[in-house]
Amino acid sequence: MRFATTLIVLCAIPFLVCCVDIDRDRKLPLLDIAPIRKDDCTAKVVPPRMEGVCGPEERYRHCFVYNPVPSCICYMNGTCVNGEADRCSDCSNEEIFSIYDGKCKEATLAHAEDICQPFARDVRCFAYIPEVSCVCYFNGTCLTETIDKCSSCTNDDIVSVTTGCCATTLEAIPIEGIPIEAIPIKPLPPIRELPPIRELPPIRTLPIETPITPIPEDDCTAKVVPPRMEGVCGPEERYRHCFVYNPVPSCICYMNGTCVNGEADRCSDCSNEEIFSIYDGKCKEATLAHAEDICQPFARDVRCFAYIPEVSCVCYFNGTCLTETIDKCSSCTNDDIVSVTTGCCATTLEAIPIEGIPIEAIPIKPLPIKPLPIETIPIEDCRFTPLEKCPYLNPALVLCANYMTEGCICYNDGTCKEGLVNQCLNCMEDGVYAVEEGSKCPCAGVQTFQN
Repeated sequence: MRFATTLIVLCAIPFLVCCVDIDRDRKLPLLDIAPIRKDDCTAKVVPPRMEGVCGPEERYRHCFVYNPVPSCICYMNGTCVNGEADRCSDCSNEEIFSIYDGKCKEATLAHAEDICQPFARDVRCFAYIPEVSCVCYFNGTCLTETIDKCSSCTNDDIVSVTTGCCATTLEAIPIEGIPIEAIPIKPLPPIRELPPIRELPPIRTLPIETPITPIPEDDCTAKVVPPRMEGVCGPEERYRHCFVYNPVPSCICYMNGTCVNGEADRCSDCSNEEIFSIYDGKCKEATLAHAEDICQPFARDVRCFAYIPEVSCVCYFNGTCLTETIDKCSSCTNDDIVSVTTGCCATTLEAIPIEGIPIEAIPIKPLPIKPLPIETIPIEDCRFTPLEKCPYLNPALVLCANYMTEGCICYNDGTCKEGLVNQCLNCMEDGVYAVEEGSKCPCAGVQTFQN
């Protein structure tokens, strides 16, 4: 025998008593869900169409590109219209219930009034009234259960709760008197002001960690020669602190691909972001091949918004070049990669000189940052400017730090020598004319002496 008890609840409205029948046989606590046998079902109901429902995770997406396609857009009030929509962007609109490709299959959603509205997600329920209902979930399943609609709509997994048992077929029914084919095509109302995709800046992105897939050599049709990798300035050379500038005849290649014969000190000059490579001797080419494919300094911190993999010749700072399927934008954020050139790596990676100019005819140009041409470089390893005379230091008033470092010291008798020096201490010594720390001694005839 079944017993029922009436629970008297004091409502928020004064002098009003709410009576709620609780079926003790079912023993349903708050938010409990009890499956119903098919024999218990009398009324069969068709819930709202579940196709293309916007899920909870789609409500808060950040989309960088708006790409609308012909779709059916159904709203929370049950109205469905044919239009254009971008699912990523438009599902963030709380008024939209679902978006699916193609034309609408019905003009109005069945039982749209039973959809859990956005405001119902945070409602506080003051009574639990379970009913046999057709409950639909975001995973697409609809089950007949005993449940309370108010409290169940606070569950983010539930889409709708319709009183009655789920019908065998869940195909929604078009509005009475209007065949599906006659549903008018209406434009999507302006949900938000978004620029057309063609006006967006050409930004590409993907996670920094990009998969690299080697390509079989048989699949390669276009063979490319990447930029010459000889003497490339590595990442660890960009932030060195050098105390001596010792230039030697070198070929200096810049990030724009231009190569010039000049003099350079690798330790110091590789800290210049405009310099791509420095190698000893004369230039082997006037312009680097595919210089436009070099990963520029600003590209190291770029955020890419699309992943567009292409078969490319990828060169690394260790000097190897491999044919791989890779996205240039995201790969240039990898500090180990030097350049990414579309196409397969050629068998020989010898760079090609600029068209019409043989390598032997490349003019010798001085390095712009150092004015001395190659022809004036003396054989001696010395400096071309004199040391400044020591200032007067009073030993009674000046306390010198106790250290020694490499440098040059010149005496009143006209001799200079390199070794360990301390400018403060040495300048107090008798017979010392000039001292400079971290410097080579002047070439013969450069330094002048005065007693």
